[in-house]
Amino acid sequence: MLLNLGSVPLVVLIYHRVIELPSDPQMLAVPPTRFREQLQALQAAFDILRFEQCWADVQRPTVVITFDDGYADNFQFALPILEELDIPATFFIATGYIGGEREFWWDELERILLCSSGGQALNRVGAVDLDRTYDCGQVREREALYQFLHPQLKTLSVKEREGAMAELARLVIGIPEPRSSHRVLATQELVQLAASPMATVGAHTVCHQPLSSLSIEDQREEIECSRAQLQEWTGRPVQVFSYPFGAKSDYTPETVAICRRAGFDRVAANHSAVVRSWTDPYRVPRFLVRDWSADELMSRLRRFAGL
Repeated sequence: MLLNLGSVPLVVLIYHRVIELPSDPQMLAVPPTRFREQLQALQAAFDILRFEQCWADVQRPTVVITFDDGYADNFQFALPILEELDIPATFFIATGYIGGEREFWWDELERILLCSSGGQALNRVGAVDLDRTYDCGQVREREALYQFLHPQLKTLSVKEREGAMAELARLVIGIPEPRSSHRVLATQELVQLAASPMATVGAHTVCHQPLSSLSIEDQREEIECSRAQLQEWTGRPVQVFSYPFGAKSDYTPETVAICRRAGFDRVAANHSAVVRSWTDPYRVPRFLVRDWSADELMSRLRRFAGL
């Protein structure tokens, strides 16, 4: 599939959440009102294409809108705005969380450490040796531990990470129950999302592991099983994929080869660049959108795209 062959810039945008949150340490959420304003500004200044479309005939500055992970707010808040404005988007779904009660592990870590009321002094959590002793009775210490643990937990196996999280939860007090605001899509919500003419569903693995941390066989299983599950749920072919986390260190040449052999038409990464004629369709870069005003988004995007 051809990418952008002209000199006109094409930028793939990545969103995660459309919701108002009291705390957002990973800066992944855009409030619905602001999301609508961002889309209206984008619609006025750019053509908007689908991720799976051929981009070879782009004539004007163009953006593509994508979402990663599979939060329920994508269906509750983002999709109605996209449908209202007649704007398409692609939603990459980590299937292992769909229909369950669990928060994504990074949200669970936030809930344990940033929403709790106290805890013990820690110098080790599960398989993770801490860089110092953290007094979890102090708010700032829990905040510092959150910042240290997040990248450490990312590269653990699912079993090791779940063990570390369970141990952490035993040693910290005043942890609230899982939050409805951080809920993942229910299966029926995913089916309804996929049925919208404004939505395309793509695969995003089962467990949302950095694929570079897995064996080739485990990578293949994560990629192929997520696709098969989505196709079973939605009754629709799944021809696009997104690498979890998506930095260049989060996938390997072998990962790319697996996606190519699996027959995906296009695969999204998460490092910043404008799409060019030489862009590898299995390493499509994206521009991460934050909770910015429409004016700030447009200013940043114009600088990024060289407009």
